[in-house]
Amino acid sequence: MNTERSLDFQITFEQRVAKMYQQIGEQFPSKKLSINKKDNLWKNLARDERKHVAILKIEKSFLKTGTRITKSVEISPESQEKIETMLSKYEAKIYNGINESEAIQVLSHLEDCDEEFFLPLLKATDSKLLSQFPKYSKSFQLHERRVQKSLRHYENLGRRKTDHKPREGKTDV
Repeated sequence: MNTERSLDFQITFEQRVAKMYQQIGEQFPSKKLSINKKDNLWKNLARDERKHVAILKIEKSFLKTGTRITKSVEISPESQEKIETMLSKYEAKIYNGINESEAIQVLSHLEDCDEEFFLPLLKATDSKLLSQFPKYSKSFQLHERRVQKSLRHYENLGRRKTDHKPREGKTDV
């Protein structure tokens, strides 16, 4: 798969991820999701992914107007199949209902996969605008902070639960 096909694949990936985040957001209204008391994390993440789609479509249009590919980015057929399988699995899981722990696991896996191809694709052309997008885009940086904060917060919740186990030999009576 050449860089242009990888770009098309990544656009589709981002669209599917946005839809999944939106669906999780509908399952967990902000007042019910413990990691998300002030705003709806999932709807914000869905919006961020739609922005990723837009920037990749801009890159695709740049290629049609003379921007050159300077670094080839190829998604192997094996990786593509693995990603497709993962997406289908998560789409079915979300459709059938997902708990908070599973939702965080989906977030972690999708963002890892996204990072593996999204950033290299932005740096694949001679466009300074696109290659510097992650470094200077406040929206992109906010997305990264939102994801990392959510993952850390959920890890801390898990630790707190284990920290409060009763100690041996002590009773409430």
